[in-house]
Amino acid sequence: MSSRWVEDGSYLRIQNVSIGYQLPKPWLDRIGLEQARLYVSGQNLHTWTKYLNYNPEVSNYEGPLTGGVDYGYYPLARTVTIGLNLGF
Repeated sequence: MSSRWVEDGSYLRIQNVSIGYQLPKPWLDRIGLEQARLYVSGQNLHTWTKYLNYNPEVSNYEGPLTGGVDYGYYPLARTVTIGLNLGF
């Protein structure tokens, strides 16, 4: 065993963020809606780390000899969703 390839795996991640706006009732009455909500949501927006590979969460398999081993997983996908919820 050697510690030659051991890295600091500490990180800070913005994982889930959502913000929404409920339209005021007077606006909705003018256009004939019961409710309307605009929203923006984001997943995996940013990760701060000094880890050299894609994802500092390296292993889902924790065996006695493989805990914390990086098997070269793909990076987490960054997703941004914009939406509108309407109620008639």
